[in-house]
Amino acid sequence: MGFIKCIIEKSIDIQLIDADLLEWYVYGITKRFLEFFTWTIILLFGTLCFGFCQTIAFGGAFCFIRKFTNGYHASTWYYCLLISLSLEFAGLCLASHLLFFHSLILLIFSDIIIIFLSPCNNLYMHFSDDELHALRPKILFRLAILNSIYLLGITSYPIFSYSIVTALSADAILLLIAHVTY
Repeated sequence: MGFIKCIIEKSIDIQLIDADLLEWYVYGITKRFLEFFTWTIILLFGTLCFGFCQTIAFGGAFCFIRKFTNGYHASTWYYCLLISLSLEFAGLCLASHLLFFHSLILLIFSDIIIIFLSPCNNLYMHFSDDELHALRPKILFRLAILNSIYLLGITSYPIFSYSIVTALSADAILLLIAHVTY
């Protein structure tokens, strides 16, 4: 990300930012750029293969719960993108073929895993005991919201609900991987 460092250095030259914060700005801007690029690829891929609404349901639910559950984190951006695309593809394929009973079973198992294994510490993100304790109610609240949306949408727009279930399953899988590897 040489162009980001170049922009930051120019900003230092014209005294927009402090030189002591160079590495922090490079890290912060690079992280935001890679997040934007990753989500652009994921949304384009999902929309082309499965449609915009289903992709937004899966991605939105996944991000909504994952923000506090933590779980497995890839060591590089490329690996993260590969895992994200694989989970999205598998989740949206599964959502397209689920039936109500199967989605309910998947929801129950995913909820149990998320309740018992989150929030999760790992090598790349480590929470203190106080932070872990503070995250529990937030996770349970978000899980309750996603479960409610699933139940409300199951009769009128089942593919939307199935996409939420597979997003919860993807999060549960990442929690299991983190639990086994950490």
